[in-house]
Amino acid sequence: VRLIDIHWLPDGSGFIVARTGGLLDESVNLYEYSLADGSVHQMTAFTENPARRFSIAPDGRHIVFERASSLDGPSDLWIMARDGSGQRLLVANAGYPSWNPQRP
Repeated sequence: VRLIDIHWLPDGSGFIVARTGGLLDESVNLYEYSLADGSVHQMTAFTENPARRFSIAPDGRHIVFERASSLDGPSDLWIMARDGSGQRLLVANAGYPSWNPQRP
């Protein structure tokens, strides 16, 4: 297992990690770790086009993350609810997810 990315939840109750399930980066998925009870919740179950870098919304309710068809290829930004539901494409051929708290 290898960690790709890690971020604390805004309320400090735990953290979310992007980690591999094996030796290769082909199955990188997102997991939530709870400090209160030590539980681990798998949020995604990708076997292809793995998750990579991600960012948590300031309110902690949504996560935006990269998915790529190859390690050196372009990535798409996807968004989902923190429980893993509602996964959808946000922006094609983008990268480096980040939340901007200011509006133009």
